[in-house]
Amino acid sequence: MNRRPPPAASSVATLQMKVADGLFPCPNRTCEMGNEPEQLDISATCTFDVDQLKITTMVLDVRGSVPGLDEEGFRNATEQAEQGYPVSNALRGNVDIQLNVSLD
Repeated sequence: MNRRPPPAASSVATLQMKVADGLFPCPNRTCEMGNEPEQLDISATCTFDVDQLKITTMVLDVRGSVPGLDEEGFRNATEQAEQGYPVSNALRGNVDIQLNVSLD
């Protein structure tokens, strides 16, 4: 049997890297915003429908502290990262994906 962690548990780190990459300069990449996060916390919660045997919702909560970046800039960078997030792209159209963003 091939056991794998559920999408919410296995790929929060991937989203965290994508958000961070969009906020501050990265080696060998051109990053857009130029703001290094002091803190970046991301959690993902999946809702599983037992009767239908499927994931129905994935809620991504992104909270960060980024000097020099306003709420709109942080939201834009996070939304852009979510669009390139492999798990979201695999689930999009089949699962309700909700993105909650807050800047400290």
